[in-house]
Amino acid sequence: VSHAAPRRHFRDRQALLDALSITGFERLGAKLEAAIEAADDDFASRLHDAVGAFVRFATQDAALLELMFSTKHRDGAEEVREAASAAFATLPGLIEQGQAEGLLAAGTSSRAGIVLLATVQGIATLINGGMVEAERLELMFSTKHRDGAEEVREAASAAFATLPGLIEQGQAEGLLAAGTSSRAGIVLLATVQGIATLINGGMVEAERLDELVDAAVEQFLRGNRPD
Repeated sequence: VSHAAPRRHFRDRQALLDALSITGFERLGAKLEAAIEAADDDFASRLHDAVGAFVRFATQDAALLELMFSTKHRDGAEEVREAASAAFATLPGLIEQGQAEGLLAAGTSSRAGIVLLATVQGIATLINGGMVEAERLELMFSTKHRDGAEEVREAASAAFATLPGLIEQGQAEGLLAAGTSSRAGIVLLATVQGIATLINGGMVEAERLDELVDAAVEQFLRGNRPD
């Protein structure tokens, strides 16, 4: 079979890419739904399994995920947008369950859902870029991990040099739980990276940046406060 054979079933290259994106969102939605249904009934268990399902999907095929979210926002991609909405249809209900159980702050589920999606999207980005586990490539973060990129690695380390000290200050002031700052720092970095990815990809309006940063900091503090 020639490389051109699959394209013969579509009117053009964009139609092929749209079909791949729709299939990707359908697969993602099925994995999220299956993970939530298989988990225990409590919010923490369902959230843990849903996040795990998303990150595994995102890291197993980083190129497909990038295609899905980029295709979703072009003009005329209504079917792709519908597939994307369907894929995340379980998210608002999950957030509302967390609010009902007193684990998430009350309010609209939209903002909390975006911050959650940003966090897991950011975790996937860090993994795909090799900042957490060096495996796949992604622009600046991937360049940082190629052989011979010592200067890039040094610049990356310097860029985030203030983060551990900031986490340690939060621990010293009693706002963050004591312990190593590494895990807390990675989650915070993943969240802000994810927010940037969602805004740059057109999934969230740029005007919501300050609102989402406030929500991310609030949830970060709540999730890492001392017992």
